[in-house]
Amino acid sequence: MLNKLLKPFDYIAGEKALGIGLILSLITSLVANTQEAHFNGLVNLKFIPQKTPNWIYYIEPFINVIVFSFFLSIIAIILKKKFRIVDLFGTQLLARSPLLIMSLVLLFSGVNYETSMELLKSITENPNDISGIIPFIVMGILSLPFLIYMLYLMYHAFSVSVNASGTKAIILFIIGFIVSELTLQLLYTQIYPML
Repeated sequence: MLNKLLKPFDYIAGEKALGIGLILSLITSLVANTQEAHFNGLVNLKFIPQKTPNWIYYIEPFINVIVFSFFLSIIAIILKKKFRIVDLFGTQLLARSPLLIMSLVLLFSGVNYETSMELLKSITENPNDISGIIPFIVMGILSLPFLIYMLYLMYHAFSVSVNASGTKAIILFIIGFIVSELTLQLLYTQIYPML
């Protein structure tokens, strides 16, 4: 059982990973939507100032995975590895499953768009009163292990999908991650104002 949690993509890939990842992404998006929280990046959780249509919550995971998979595909080509795009995309989508737990932590911690805006206002008006920040600290502490696990799963998904390992693969994965995150931030700054 522990091995399946640590190396899930040794057991599941392709269409099956894609199907399960799709279902978990939609459930995560539903929970995020109730809190007005956007997963608008590879590891980002943000409350953005403008209101967005509900459908954006449901496409953010796919935008994130498409961009990341695009750059990981380039890395696989650089490494001269053969791979199936469905394996890469499906495992990357499923690797984001810890976001469901993180969004549930968000839901039960009472942190949402309104409370985050109230906190910002409170800090601005009275910077010495930190009592309002406690739910955010708790949420961050509870979410951190799942974030770390998700990052591990993302690398494991890449490693298994393209059969790459070693220092060169790790370095290129990190570069791909950073380039993807920067691309996503630029992309979302263009998308949100149009909604």
